[in-house]
Amino acid sequence: MTHPSTVLARLRRFNAALWRHKYFWTIVLFVVFAGFVDENSYWQYRKLVSENEATQAEIKRYEDMFNRDRARLNELRSDPDALLRVAREDHQMKSADEDVYYIIDSAHPDSAGSSAS
Repeated sequence: MTHPSTVLARLRRFNAALWRHKYFWTIVLFVVFAGFVDENSYWQYRKLVSENEATQAEIKRYEDMFNRDRARLNELRSDPDALLRVAREDHQMKSADEDVYYIIDSAHPDSAGSSAS
């Protein structure tokens, strides 16, 4: 067992060394606190920047979809042939005076209803 005076001497030496480098330890504590611990830390800042970039990319994707859908809607409103084409191709509709036959390829079950004759 160590003598209490040696433990006390070691504690005094550690305290003197710590006090001698007080500016260094203050800077280290500030960097740790500002970089990682605080809610406004650099770590949190980088996380928010990456979330912002992902959100901006998603906004761009939705704006592209909106512009594409708006152009298609304008085409459908202005061109009756486009409306007829969408009804036939996308919704598999037919007029009263015609017959439609679907050829289903057994090798590709996903293509059922995609080709009409």
